[in-house]
Amino acid sequence: MDRLKQGGFYLLKSHALCQLQDLGRFGVAGLGLTEGGACDQQSAMLANMLLGNVAGAALLEIGVGGVSLRAQANTYISLTGAQMPFLINGQPAPRYCTIAVQSGDLIEIGYARAGLRCYLAVAGGFLVPTTLGSVSTVLREGVGGLNGGALADGDWLAVHPCEAIALRSLPYESQPKFSAVTALDWIAGAQYDWFSQEAITRLDQQLFRVTKQSDRMGCRLSGGKIKVKPQAQMYSEGVCCGAIQISNDGQPIVMLNDHQTIGGYAKPGAVSRLSLNALAQCRPGSLVRFVKRDLCDVQAKAARQREWLARLQQEWQHKA
Repeated sequence: MDRLKQGGFYLLKSHALCQLQDLGRFGVAGLGLTEGGACDQQSAMLANMLLGNVAGAALLEIGVGGVSLRAQANTYISLTGAQMPFLINGQPAPRYCTIAVQSGDLIEIGYARAGLRCYLAVAGGFLVPTTLGSVSTVLREGVGGLNGGALADGDWLAVHPCEAIALRSLPYESQPKFSAVTALDWIAGAQYDWFSQEAITRLDQQLFRVTKQSDRMGCRLSGGKIKVKPQAQMYSEGVCCGAIQISNDGQPIVMLNDHQTIGGYAKPGAVSRLSLNALAQCRPGSLVRFVKRDLCDVQAKAARQREWLARLQQEWQHKA
């Protein structure tokens, strides 16, 4: 099909941290493939909800910023997540709202002023072939996206034909905020007893700094050493998103969406999915602290978040 007749966007400026994502690729860990997906799920879901898309529609995750696109369709877009300068035809555009764009419009996203990752969604989602049920890009595995790689200058992103949709916005007071210190809720895991109470207290009471070695696979932290009790050899086992691995140097690594499927480091527990959204926005040098929670507390907080998103969706649908 002719590209201009189909409609879409030309990527004028891109880089390795600009990737196609959805909510992830599940049920494939037995094949050695990780889940991938948007690191900040809440921001990705809000970007799609603002356009009336399904929560898992394909969108762009843009790390750091510095991306520009040329629209070749009359459609609607939204931008959420990190605070990045957002311009359409050189004029500032608002985040967390539905924006109409016309064929020929220039969309520019500058470098992040706060946070690390933003999410650009389009009405109906980007038209991308799925791999094992998902468009999520995992560079290490060479799957998802366009031919398994990051997006590059000159790439074409097709979109669905679009009719007029309702204009929606999320009030500023409801938009996620960025803190000087990010609190990470976590729950105990299988090797919790491999750590002394002193080690657990140290994990919870000190501040850790996000290092430059962090990426979509894991967030590497630096701080006081967390010691593991002398144990028999730790064998490799399944690793979940959010797992807190204590490396040989005593520093925590929190597994993110592109984490390996198995690992051999001891893990006191795992960070909650909601806290991973906040961690995904922490740039190198940011401070984080761990807060141990009971499972029921974490589940209750997640339930309240789901209820808020459901109410928001119903409200927007009612106004459509």
